Amino acid sequence: MESISNQLSTYGFALQYLASTVQLVVFAVLMRYWSRSESARSLFASLPETYPAQVCLALSALWYLACLVPTQMLLRPRPGPPLPAGHNLFLFGFKRVGHTLRQARRLPNLFRFLLGWFAYSDAFCTITSVSILIAEAELALSMAQLLTLVIAVNIVAGFGTLVWRWFQHAMGWSTKSILLLQVSMYLLFPVYCLCGFWFDIGLKSLREAYCLALLHGFLLGATQSTCRVLFGQLIPAGMESRFFALYEVTDKGSSWIGPLAVAALTDWTHDKRYAFIFLLAMFIIPLCIFATVDPDAAIDEARQFLRESGGGVDDDETHAYNDEEEEVLMPNVAVRPRYHDEDEDATGDRLRAARRNASGKT
Repeated sequence: MESISNQLSTYGFALQYLASTVQLVVFAVLMRYWSRSESARSLFASLPETYPAQVCLALSALWYLACLVPTQMLLRPRPGPPLPAGHNLFLFGFKRVGHTLRQARRLPNLFRFLLGWFAYSDAFCTITSVSILIAEAELALSMAQLLTLVIAVNIVAGFGTLVWRWFQHAMGWSTKSILLLQVSMYLLFPVYCLCGFWFDIGLKSLREAYCLALLHGFLLGATQSTCRVLFGQLIPAGMESRFFALYEVTDKGSSWIGPLAVAALTDWTHDKRYAFIFLLAMFIIPLCIFATVDPDAAIDEARQFLRESGGGVDDDETHAYNDEEEEVLMPNVAVRPRYHDEDEDATGDRLRAARRNASGKT
């Protein structure tokens, strides 16, 4: 199961970044044409300077809509349970996320992972904006050079996910071990940039900017895939949707911390490089937290949680359907077993043994 999850997640992120690369290349060609063509300059003369960028944003929306067409045509219907009686359609999701957060506190390993993910996701997203600000301020990079860096990051991110997948398979490492290695490598980024306070290195040349962009891209897509797979191993069976909703909330819910901290440090010190001190801490914290997560212990916690909660069905979920009904609604789709039958102990042992075999443990 761990191997299959890694493979699906890897291909998903690889396609995501490679598709975004195609879009960025199109934008780069358009921006280059608009900046060099006399007819284009005369056309945009009466418009704001940001108008070409606005056109690119509009094209992004069209790209998104175009990709929805094959998705709608090829994906089979997966009807879910109806909205419970007495619940508001617009508030039900918020209530469910709040309830799931309270449930997560009963799963220590899963809860610790979410705390680490809260800091980690903000760190590797903030590092992009901080690097661009420093590149603009100290290296005086042009828009074309910055766009080239972004394209390079996306290309390497797409292929990086595949390389990390091959590396994990070749080494026989567990998903947790891969994640710890990735976070440790991300630590090199702020450490190197902080060297700029004392040495002639540390994001002070265009060559360094490209090298750091390649490192960031090599880790970006792969670590997102790794985190998603590891979190999936910690979730109680049958509760994937609600816990992955919480996973996304903790991801985007921390996106304001990095920009706020960077802005405060820059305003206080008048030097954007101090932001890397904050980023260094934001990588050290999740590294320490992820090291304490035990996927095997999480299986036992999930079994106990499902036993105490009656198989993971909430009291207000009178609409919940059983495995047989789910198989009718979703034919030819393997239903993940619930841990509320008399064989749950043996099931947990089999899952642990399968994980050890997948990670190359004896």
